[in-house]
Amino acid sequence: TVLSGCRCFAYNKKVGGSKRSKHLEGRAVDIVVEDTLPDLVAGYVERLMPDRGGIGIYHLSRFTHVDTRSQKARWREKDVRTD
Repeated sequence: TVLSGCRCFAYNKKVGGSKRSKHLEGRAVDIVVEDTLPDLVAGYVERLMPDRGGIGIYHLSRFTHVDTRSQKARWREKDVRTD
């Protein structure tokens, strides 16, 4: 399921997206694969694009970000707990 794809500047700002977000260029998606943890989705995408593209793992929101940038970028959402 695609949660977010191409975004306009206003929506990107509203959701806290980066000013240089690949979503603004239509080159990124945030996805959920039913019954699959973001780590496993990211691992699959890593095998497809080992030396390029952006892959972000968002455990709290339970989605994986994938983009088509030419360089390799990997990150994880900070696991911030309030309890």
